[in-house]
Amino acid sequence: MDSEIPEAVIYDATYLKLRELSVSFQFPDALLARMSVESARMGIVVRNLAVWTKVPNVDAETFSRSDQAGNVPGYDEGGIPSARTIALNLNLKF
Repeated sequence: MDSEIPEAVIYDATYLKLRELSVSFQFPDALLARMSVESARMGIVVRNLAVWTKVPNVDAETFSRSDQAGNVPGYDEGGIPSARTIALNLNLKF
């Protein structure tokens, strides 16, 4: 059995990943003066927003194979991309 990996399934491991994007808005004091709120901030956080790579349909950080010697990074056996998460937050100070 030939143990060499065929060149057709070898990809450049270079990638760029936007792991987290966070944007928030601080409500102006003039708006909060009418309420009993000292400060208020609203925001959104998005994780695993985008991956730019030449490797099709794979997140380069998530795939590896374990064997008796340990993890073998960069060896894909059906890896799937990381889940994208979106969180909204509201921070009120009374």
